[in-house]
Amino acid sequence: MAKAKLDEAQTELTRLIQSAPCTLEKPISVKVSLDNGVTYEGFAFEVQAKSDNFPDGLVMVRSGNTDFGVPVSYISNGKAT
Repeated sequence: MAKAKLDEAQTELTRLIQSAPCTLEKPISVKVSLDNGVTYEGFAFEVQAKSDNFPDGLVMVRSGNTDFGVPVSYISNGKAT
């Protein structure tokens, strides 16, 4: 199965995961779309290294007053301000 083309946010986060774990100097505005159809807009602020559970790495996202981790594939360019 071919991988979908990565957008700007996914490309940048995938690049950063290569040197993970790290906290981003400037958070990246992202939109997160979960498998259950729920979407969040927020800021990616940290990346975690690849692992058995997250083969593409894990991105920490802050939306409102909540922080959560999602795979890069759940992320697209966001409009958060």
